[in-house]
Amino acid sequence: METRNYETVFIANPHAPDTKIQELNTRNQQIIEGMDGKVLYLDDWGKKKLAYPIRKEGKGHYFCLTYKANTKAVAELERNMRINEDVFRFLTVKIDEKVDPMAAIEAYKRKLEAHAKREKERAERDAERSADRGGGGGFRGGDRGDRGGDRGDRGGFRPRGPAHSEPGIEDMAVADIDIPELSDEE
Repeated sequence: METRNYETVFIANPHAPDTKIQELNTRNQQIIEGMDGKVLYLDDWGKKKLAYPIRKEGKGHYFCLTYKANTKAVAELERNMRINEDVFRFLTVKIDEKVDPMAAIEAYKRKLEAHAKREKERAERDAERSADRGGGGGFRGGDRGDRGGDRGDRGGFRPRGPAHSEPGIEDMAVADIDIPELSDEE
């Protein structure tokens, strides 16, 4: 049977112990290699927020498995993932024959490294800016400094709007009014 390149992305239970996750990945590798396939790369994408809850879980542990195998191995791998209660979802795609999976993986790694480098530089730049500002860090840090601190020139609090323009019942003075008594005869 002809072997092709496949990629399976699966989401595992984020609360599963590392030993169970390791057993799952080892089992997947054994299935593929037991049917004359070869695992090219297993990428752990980590725990991420799900788009919607699955089995009352808001997060999932993502993995991407790239391998070369025949269709029977793919069917067996998917059957085992359906049975395993720690696998929430999975998706297998066939990689086009024109694409070299190892070259794609290397390009992906380079992009990740470049992204990590940019994030590190951004964090350093932000820390430097924060230090220059005196540690305020944006608008959450309190007074801006150029306003002089005490804002006493504004006066006290004055309510505005139609609800506050007319005096309320509590503001009215009590008037003494003589009310004549009514008799039942009238």
